[in-house]
Amino acid sequence: GYIVDGSIKSCFYLEGCNAEGTTFDCAKGTSKTAEQFQSGEVCYLLNGNRSEGTTESPIAWYQNIDKEGAVKDAYPVLDNTHGVAYQGTVCTSYYSNTKDATGTHLYPAEYDNGFKICSRCGNRVYQPAKLNADAQYEIGNAGQLYWFAAMVNGTLAGVTQNVSANAILTADITVNKNLLASISIDEWGEATAKNNVLKWKRIGKAISDDDSDKEEVQYAGTFDGQGHTISGLYFNEEFKNGIGLFGFVSGAYIKNVGVVDSYFRGFNGAGGVCGLAEKSTIENCYNTGYVFAGNMCSGGVCGSARNTTIDNCYNTGTVRGRETIVGGVCASAVNSIIKNCYNTGSVIGAQAVGGVCATVGNSTIENCYNTGSINGSGNIGGVCGDISSAESAIINCYNSGEVIGNGNALNTGGVCGAVGGGIILNCHNVGKISTESINVGGIFGVINEYDPYYYRNCYYQKGCNAEGITFNNDYGTSMTKEQFESGEVCYLLSQGSTVVNEEENTSKYYSGAVWGQEIGKDEYPVL
Repeated sequence: GYIVDGSIKSCFYLEGCNAEGTTFDCAKGTSKTAEQFQSGEVCYLLNGNRSEGTTESPIAWYQNIDKEGAVKDAYPVLDNTHGVAYQGTVCTSYYSNTKDATGTHLYPAEYDNGFKICSRCGNRVYQPAKLNADAQYEIGNAGQLYWFAAMVNGTLAGVTQNVSANAILTADITVNKNLLASISIDEWGEATAKNNVLKWKRIGKAISDDDSDKEEVQYAGTFDGQGHTISGLYFNEEFKNGIGLFGFVSGAYIKNVGVVDSYFRGFNGAGGVCGLAEKSTIENCYNTGYVFAGNMCSGGVCGSARNTTIDNCYNTGTVRGRETIVGGVCASAVNSIIKNCYNTGSVIGAQAVGGVCATVGNSTIENCYNTGSINGSGNIGGVCGDISSAESAIINCYNSGEVIGNGNALNTGGVCGAVGGGIILNCHNVGKISTESINVGGIFGVINEYDPYYYRNCYYQKGCNAEGITFNNDYGTSMTKEQFESGEVCYLLSQGSTVVNEEENTSKYYSGAVWGQEIGKDEYPVL
């Protein structure tokens, strides 16, 4: 009834043992049902989760559960003539007086959203996806999605692993209803969920930083969502790498799928659709969920892309990273192409933060834009955080979202924070730039002029610097709000740019025909 000091451990009481009208106001001890008392579960727990004692620590509790010829006990007793409670080796909520009893799972007759759950222990089995005549696995519910992931990852008992399996979605899939509304996310982006939230397993996986995943699995098949969505995925493991609907893909083709109302948290390489992508294509995909990486490479659609094409994809969800490389569509792009993509979600990180892509190396961003707010402390840009190498390019892109540099941020620009090589052509910025950054400009924050670079036909709106902020470079051309609204800037962008290579005596024209504007309605050129 009352405890002043001390602790109460391994003590249980019968649920409902309080008389009618009586309310317990001491929260000590654990409530268990009559079935849990009768099954032998409480007896097993009272003995310290064991069935056999030692000389120093013998077991004290006994119970007749299914002992032959004995009357069943409704609860544990202190009488060693009664049976010992053993836990089932298969169904861990099954208890018996027979050692090594397996215990049969009690599953319902029908699948519910593709799952059957043991009424004893809660063990979950998945409904197999159906293989059609075109050698595609048809996935129509959550259980089949988990089944497919387990087959790819090689964790499905009795089924051969197949990393190249092809699949199609035949319906919208919901794993956890109203997920984001049901969890709490703190100021650092870390989530706390209710106990009944079903955790996602990923399709493909990378080696983890805590050694819990010691072998990687690279998915290499074609996954066609056929315009359907997957909702309510929840993955929250601090030291896992390669986080998303897909964890790690190589040679894969992922298309036509939306990931919505989902939460992903990991260490390196987190993305709503895919965490890590190599030699793959991600096409017509989008994310509206919450993505967080504790170390690096957090992207709305893809965390890290190598030799990969991301085409016609978008993100509207929040993307956060505690440390470096955070991008609205993709965090890191190496030898890759990102085209016809956009971001409208908030992007928050530290070093290298971009509205479309955080870091661009030997890669191209083309026909892309950002309207979401971008917040970081170094190399912060409306389209990309930093671009490096002569082979990189940003072509026909724009930003209209606010770009915020925290504290004494380094290198903040309306299009790109830091340029260490490459070409930037036919771009514009109308987004507000709010920072007391060292190196800040309407188009770029800083250019390393020792690296080969080339920019042409880039414009920013006069006055896009927040009150009290002064641009300390003249990269790009300042144009008034009226010049943007009138269509003048759109006309200039649409003329395209020609890049001349004097050493090789060659030139290449980059068209600006993608630009358009409805005069009197659009305040600036759009794609």
